[in-house]
Amino acid sequence: MAGFDIRRARDHKQPEYLAIHPYGQVPAIVDEGFAVYDSTLINEYLEDRYPELPLMPPDAQGCAKIRMLEDYHDQHFHPDFLPLPRHRRGSATS
Repeated sequence: MAGFDIRRARDHKQPEYLAIHPYGQVPAIVDEGFAVYDSTLINEYLEDRYPELPLMPPDAQGCAKIRMLEDYHDQHFHPDFLPLPRHRRGSATS
């Protein structure tokens, strides 16, 4: 999508981006015309698609540690972080 800029409000809600990510969230990538969204799924796709450039450790324990960090981000960090930008803009409710 030409011209998409995460810093511009609501670009990720435009029809062009919604064609890539139906939930209008970031991140998303398009690789040779194939759209993938969600950070976990993007990482797994890139690992499978480009094995010569590994993102994951070569052992099961290392992979499990990475997956646990990703789970922590999804379950704890991200939900707790979401209100901060709204609070900084002065639109948080008390």
